[in-house]
Amino acid sequence: MFGRVEARRPACAATIDLMRDQHRHVAELLSRAEPLSAAWRDSADGRAAERLAAALDEIGTVLGVHLHDEEDDVIPVAAEEFSQREWDALGEHGRESFPKDGMPIQLGLMLDALPPAERAEWSRGHLPFPIRLLWAILLKRRYTAWQRELFPEGMPALV
Repeated sequence: MFGRVEARRPACAATIDLMRDQHRHVAELLSRAEPLSAAWRDSADGRAAERLAAALDEIGTVLGVHLHDEEDDVIPVAAEEFSQREWDALGEHGRESFPKDGMPIQLGLMLDALPPAERAEWSRGHLPFPIRLLWAILLKRRYTAWQRELFPEGMPALV
């Protein structure tokens, strides 16, 4: 997406360079977190947990800045420049890169990120009826089971 935005709006080159730098930074942080995660899984040591938690906090902070910048500075330009076919291709690329058995988790996390009062309206406006039906009869149960497995004591309070 970045290359297309930059080609169509050369004035966005500095923003696109920043986005690419942020992507590289996140990739670097993820590569540093992977061995920390393995060490924690292997030992369940408190210090290993603290190191992993600090790495994940840093990833979250960097991603928060990046996603905010991307939503504010790149997505509006892409919305003006991209055809529906291009948006559809980006969506398909994203779906292909995500494991099918992870779809209930992905959808659940997306819905949980919305204020509860806005979820139904957002779903009607953004999800096709068959997906909403699948969510109601099957996918929501899978997401809830995943949550219970991950957080047996209940979901932690969000900051």
